Amino acid sequence: METELTRLMEEVLQYPNVKGVMFTDEKGLCVEAKGSCSPLSSGGIYRVAELATRLDPDGKRPSFIHMLGTNSNELLIQQRNNLTVTVMRATEPNPTA
Repeated sequence: METELTRLMEEVLQYPNVKGVMFTDEKGLCVEAKGSCSPLSSGGIYRVAELATRLDPDGKRPSFIHMLGTNSNELLIQQRNNLTVTVMRATEPNPTA
């Protein structure tokens, strides 16, 4: 399984503005991280994804969570099966600013 995850991570890292990718297990532990995603943040990111589920009155998981991390980075988080996938990407400059 980790070989497949590694291949997927390398593929995702090829997209424009993507700076890092991380997979977290159902306990919030980092399975694998590449690029700018820190394995130390795996538990916190997993917890955010779990808390987002509680916001839905039906307890459904959101299709994805979009978090603005800083002025230059954002996180896209999605839970699938037993994994939480996090993609860190550079935010695109605002053309109206």
